[in-house]
Amino acid sequence: KDVTRGNTDTEINKIELELARTLALKAVSENPNVPNLHALGRVLLLERKFDEAITQLNKAIQLSANNPKLHIDLG
Repeated sequence: KDVTRGNTDTEINKIELELARTLALKAVSENPNVPNLHALGRVLLLERKFDEAITQLNKAIQLSANNPKLHIDLG
């Protein structure tokens, strides 16, 4: 694949990640349930904001302690 101006894949991924963060934050503010907290935690992991991700994943675990996906993402 030839790229003539910058790395467009990186630019697109950055935009998509920002959109995902915005949507996840909105979802958690409207309804802080397990799926929304988990989604926000995963976005924060992708952004390498580990402390913030741990906080969100722990909130989700408090609501659903037996959810293995939460524990896997928490590490």
